[in-house]
Amino acid sequence: MFPRWSAMVLLGAFPLAWTARAGRDEEVKRVEGATAEAIARLCDEALKKAGKPGPFKVAPNLARSVGLQARAAAGLVIPDRGLSVEAFRKLDREILPVGILCTTKITVVVGDEPVPADQHRTIEVTKDGKATTLAVMYLAAAKVAGRLVLLLYTDSNTPVFVTSLVDANVGGDLPIDLAARRGGGDNRATVLLTILGIYRAAIPVAAAD
Repeated sequence: MFPRWSAMVLLGAFPLAWTARAGRDEEVKRVEGATAEAIARLCDEALKKAGKPGPFKVAPNLARSVGLQARAAAGLVIPDRGLSVEAFRKLDREILPVGILCTTKITVVVGDEPVPADQHRTIEVTKDGKATTLAVMYLAAAKVAGRLVLLLYTDSNTPVFVTSLVDANVGGDLPIDLAARRGGGDNRATVLLTILGIYRAAIPVAAAD
């Protein structure tokens, strides 16, 4: 049925090779295709079972999920089915669902402080009898003062992190793609999230327990 993977590296999305022990690029593995889809299905089922509605509805495009993993730290981004260039062009005062980011051993940094575990929306995913707790972050796009921004939500209906969506024009066939670069101190990194090959956001992240 599902491809086999370790419960410790259950996901792939917010990634990292940032510590002295995980500092080589080859230690960051890309998670895509059937493996990413299988993990995304587990996350989607866990979200439904949790029964707590998110800040907005996301229509998950499970087959187009993608992520990254480095040792015990990993994440997976599940794009919204409605993500399109046309949807961005029509964006006005509303928000546009972008997708859902699930992570393990990773948290977003806000105001130079990592968001603590008790401020995250979480789910529990079980595979082969092993349970892993994942942080779930909702992503949306909006226009603020005429510029595009990415909104990131943890466990409330108000975004905890807002950052610019800048022009990237790098192409690619994925709704959302991910990359990571080291920086910002020990156990810190920046995740580069590219949407539709056109827009890019930089999100500071840190290792989490």
